[in-house]
Amino acid sequence: MYPTIAKYVFFYPIRYLRGEFICPLINKVKQIETYDENDIEKYQIERINNVLSYCKENIPFYRNNLPNKMQYKKYIKSYEDMQNVPVIDKKLYIKEIVKCNSLPKKRVSKRSTSGSTGEPLIFYKERIATAFMDAVMYHTYSWHDIKIGDKQARFWGMPVKQQAKAKEQLKDFFMNRTRFSAFNLEKETMMQYYYHMLKFRPNYCYGYPSLIYEFASFMKANNLSFKALNLKGVILTGEMLLPERLGIIEEIFSAKTINEYGCTEIGVIGFQCKHNKMHVMSHNVYLEVLSEGIQVYDEEGDLYVTELNSNYMPFIRYKLGDRGIITKERCECGVHFPVIKSIKGRVDDFVITPDGRKIYDAIFAYTLKRHVKSFLVIQKRVELIEIYIVRDQLYSENTEKEYLNILHKALGDGIKLQVFHVDELPRESSGKLRYFRSEVSANKQVDTPPNFLNKT
Repeated sequence: MYPTIAKYVFFYPIRYLRGEFICPLINKVKQIETYDENDIEKYQIERINNVLSYCKENIPFYRNNLPNKMQYKKYIKSYEDMQNVPVIDKKLYIKEIVKCNSLPKKRVSKRSTSGSTGEPLIFYKERIATAFMDAVMYHTYSWHDIKIGDKQARFWGMPVKQQAKAKEQLKDFFMNRTRFSAFNLEKETMMQYYYHMLKFRPNYCYGYPSLIYEFASFMKANNLSFKALNLKGVILTGEMLLPERLGIIEEIFSAKTINEYGCTEIGVIGFQCKHNKMHVMSHNVYLEVLSEGIQVYDEEGDLYVTELNSNYMPFIRYKLGDRGIITKERCECGVHFPVIKSIKGRVDDFVITPDGRKIYDAIFAYTLKRHVKSFLVIQKRVELIEIYIVRDQLYSENTEKEYLNILHKALGDGIKLQVFHVDELPRESSGKLRYFRSEVSANKQVDTPPNFLNKT
């Protein structure tokens, strides 16, 4: 549909009915972006104190672990005081924040993610928080002339169950976007994607770098391109951005690639400006790099994020599971937010089937949800996949049969699926728990199972 129709007939009315008033928040976001370093710190300290005040009164974990208010009824007076606020990871967040909170009377949005870790997280956000997340996102998109209502080609996963799939398709319609599934990368399907792109004529593309790269490689091999579409950009998110893939993507799509860093819990955390610097979204987050528990700049450490505009189920010094470097160097674009110099995060992979198909690994995250605490999938050989599952009490034999039927349908009968029930899963050195590992793509044939506890 025309972007104007999408914007004024669907986007704004639906958000208004949901209690998400995007327009005034976008104006606020624009104002914050004009701040210098001192004003940014004042704004962030004020927002953090507001969140901490709510937490001290309403959340037992913070009531017991936050220091008393300092002078002028503040918990922190500067960034340095953040060291007195406890850090938290996903496991502790589920235990202390999610399970200790009752639903508020005000309107909230239910959100869930398994992300790249395989650990499901279900949480709730008040509407001001979701509205602020989107206000930041759409404003930063405007750095590249991408506007609310613009047509989006989305290279993403798709729910495997019909009801959830229909819901996503309806959402795609209202958001003026078309979706190209990550779970079907056969040659015939990618040719259909090509013709659909030409017919849909998106203004920009959005999705996983590895998926868009696979599509671009297919098109290059067939002497195809999207030069005629005059795309505003290709936003890449959800994985590490591999430099060697950029050239092919930009060549085939005839558009600049734009790097985004974020998470389902908080939204956009970092976004690339026109001068190719990725700025921290200081309108809505405070991002820290910690090395041995100490905040550092210009050196690598673990990334922790604090959300500034959410009180209920807040994310405060929340460990993202990635490592990176933040610098205070100035950028030619004029925005005074810190710059994310590098991120060592997730590089996604594909399942390789015996008939040569590539299927995006997110198929497991979309399937193994209900009654699964966490999971790890290892493709040992082309014809063998091992699935390690930490179950909850409601997981049953029927649950497992349902999951295996879905996966066999997606992957084909040529792959043997072996399921092991375990008490816990091993983590990487970064502390993150990846849900998929391929020993096929890494050209390894290692038959020794990982060191799991109580494998049955």
